[in-house]
Amino acid sequence: MGKMRNALILFLLLISVGVFAQETVVRGRVTDMATNEAIPFASVRIKHSTSGTSTDFDGYYTLKVSGPVDSVVVSYLGYLNKTKAVKPGINQVIDFQLQSSTVGIQEVVVLAGENPALRIIRQAIRNRDRHDKSSLDAYQYENYTKIQIDVDNISDNLRRKKLLRPVTALFDSLDALAGEDGKANLPMFYSENISDVYYIRRPFERKREDIKASKVTAVGIQDGVLTSQFTGASFEQYNFNQNKLLVFNKEFLSPIADVAMLFYEYYLLDSVYVGDYRCYKIKVKPRNNKDLLFTGNIWITDSAFALKQVNLEIPKTVNINFLEKVQVQQELEPTSAGAWMPVKTRVVVDFADVSKKSVGMIAKMYYSCRNIVVNEPREHKFYEQKLVLAKDALVKDSEYWNENRHEKLSATDISVYNMIDTIRNMPRVRTYVDIFYTLVTGYKTVGKFDFGPYITLYSYNNIEGHKIRLGGRTNVKFSDKWILRGYLAYGTRDERFKYNAQVERILSRDNWTKVGIQRREDIDQIGVQFDFDDSPAFDNEQSSLYMTSSQISRFSLLNRKTENRMWIESEVRKGFTQRLTLQNIAYRHFFTNVADTVPGQGSFQEDFTTSEVVFESRIAPNEYLVMTDNQRLSLGTVKAPIITIRYTLGLKNVLNSGMNYSKLDISISQKLKMGFLGYSRYIFNAGKVLTTGPYTLMEIHRGNQTPFFAYATFNMMNYFEFISDEYVSLDYVHHFQGLFFNRIPLIRALKWRELVTMRAVYGTLSDKNSSPVIRNTFSTLTNKPYVEAGFGVSNILKFVRVDFIYRLTYTDQQYRAYYKQLQLNSGTVKPYDVSRFGVKLSLQFSF
Repeated sequence: MGKMRNALILFLLLISVGVFAQETVVRGRVTDMATNEAIPFASVRIKHSTSGTSTDFDGYYTLKVSGPVDSVVVSYLGYLNKTKAVKPGINQVIDFQLQSSTVGIQEVVVLAGENPALRIIRQAIRNRDRHDKSSLDAYQYENYTKIQIDVDNISDNLRRKKLLRPVTALFDSLDALAGEDGKANLPMFYSENISDVYYIRRPFERKREDIKASKVTAVGIQDGVLTSQFTGASFEQYNFNQNKLLVFNKEFLSPIADVAMLFYEYYLLDSVYVGDYRCYKIKVKPRNNKDLLFTGNIWITDSAFALKQVNLEIPKTVNINFLEKVQVQQELEPTSAGAWMPVKTRVVVDFADVSKKSVGMIAKMYYSCRNIVVNEPREHKFYEQKLVLAKDALVKDSEYWNENRHEKLSATDISVYNMIDTIRNMPRVRTYVDIFYTLVTGYKTVGKFDFGPYITLYSYNNIEGHKIRLGGRTNVKFSDKWILRGYLAYGTRDERFKYNAQVERILSRDNWTKVGIQRREDIDQIGVQFDFDDSPAFDNEQSSLYMTSSQISRFSLLNRKTENRMWIESEVRKGFTQRLTLQNIAYRHFFTNVADTVPGQGSFQEDFTTSEVVFESRIAPNEYLVMTDNQRLSLGTVKAPIITIRYTLGLKNVLNSGMNYSKLDISISQKLKMGFLGYSRYIFNAGKVLTTGPYTLMEIHRGNQTPFFAYATFNMMNYFEFISDEYVSLDYVHHFQGLFFNRIPLIRALKWRELVTMRAVYGTLSDKNSSPVIRNTFSTLTNKPYVEAGFGVSNILKFVRVDFIYRLTYTDQQYRAYYKQLQLNSGTVKPYDVSRFGVKLSLQFSF
């Protein structure tokens, strides 16, 4: 009996050992409940056990356990822990969707000695430059980019709204895509790009991207060519081995920047292996949560003190508009030359809801690079073109994508592609998209033509009365080589038709060469040139509010012009654009005024005609240029100023012209980024009439009597107040970006931003160009410069900017009396006064 009992006990022990020896394999993915994006580096462990692992960069994990198991716990800082039951002894897939938590790291009190994290950070800062990929003489790699934009926070009430009614039937599919605990987001944009990226450091830094393949599926995108250029690697600048990172056009300080220890707090959390590297896991957080800084975790190797991984967020408290959450995750690998390259980067941007009743947006961006080659530079000329879109980039077939993607599309990705196609082809959605494009671009597209811009539809002045203008242009559907544009206008007071008709031909898109011809008859303010070419190479920035309101005013100085013009423009080499213009302009009835002057009085200028040759050069090193439709847009330069030089030569006895003359103008503009101090922007202009010339050649310094602020104007100067034939001017503004307001307890919650402005001009009028009609109409700046300065508050209600501007010169009683008498002598019935102080309004969109 005892033997049987012992045998039974042994049998039961063997069974139990066999059961417990069975291996349990759990694999799955950990994602964010709100964004459905991966959560890398999360902790996954068996409950009441030391067995565990971490998710990889894409949020996947695999856990193998030989002992007893009943549940798995997933945790990550900033998220609520989550536990799920496990079936022992089998292979199973368990996915987790974690909910964000507002609870952060608790304060750590160091009782004795130095904070151990600071030693590691010092070493990382000391070694940062040699780990920076920009320290390489050259590098190149293949880049894969995937971007998805969704509409989120779609409540049941919003689903029933008329706006979303066309897509109501899709929400069941969205709920299925979201998973057990996820949120149903409506996909609106999905793109993929494959490109080759090249970098060279000497003689100066240059970067080039050749987009080999691009695939864009989106609701509301009408120009895939333009979108493809924005979805490549050129706008991915997440290099934490540099002092500053540009995020939404704002400079954030890296946690291992030279001065980072003055602005960040650090906590050593753990020592872990990441792949083959033993790393220190360090928590970083801002000392002031309003500063442009990150919070989150970084992993630094224990030998080279190099950044191996980052998982950082921009706090919601930072003074950035429309953002609920920005998260940057990155994984780096060393190159043969010692520098570390980001091989995977994920960026998630959760845009805040404008109101409780509106929806939000989530943008998810993924970058991957492979085939890295270092220190094998190409010839310098190769890097002159910054962005190249292959002619067949938009037509790559599915076989190409399946072979060249850095990662396969998931079933969810494929469903998103199909869903976006369904949405964008709905008639009501197409109508909403058309309305949006009309509001943003100013043009209404009908087939091959764009009608507009609507901002010029109506204007008023004392010569023409109410003026109605209808215009338009052809688009790329009409032709990708020919551009036709024009308008027809009518004034109710002068009862005359005006018109503009012009034709352009694009000869080359590679070096952007085009020719054009124009015929125009219209009435303009004196000293204002019609923008016959909408190329950004030679234009000036103006506020739309200013442009609209300045057209509805009483003007005392207008003239009628008949213009004939032809031009050729070409980018001779990258960053150097030339334009040659031949123009003949007939001026009629100068300085006449039918409503604002005493009959029989006032200045009067004889009719005359000019024929001119205009040479223009624009120098913009390292300029970002993108192509859209039949236009090329400039996104500005990285660091260098933009210089424009213009020389005008008048030719006598050519097509009825009456004189020889010449003038030289130069303009220099630049944006200067200053980190946490904000940024500055200046525009320097200078010009000189080299000979005796017509008054149209003089510089009539542009005033602004509208209630709206405008660049390229003197905001407290009256219209047509000053004239010069030789001048220098400076327009300067500095944006502190909330540097001071963020530190004032009651104001910082408003997220206002402070700025200062200064504008000054000094000029003279020589005797040779001082005709009686000019002397009786304009003031001059011979005695002292005109100066105005002010301060402003921007980001009021996120869109409004208010400037308080003081006019510092030409405000004394003697000048005011002189200026009033000058206007009376010229026949003006209601002379303008000189204002010492003004408040100007403008609208601005910025993050």
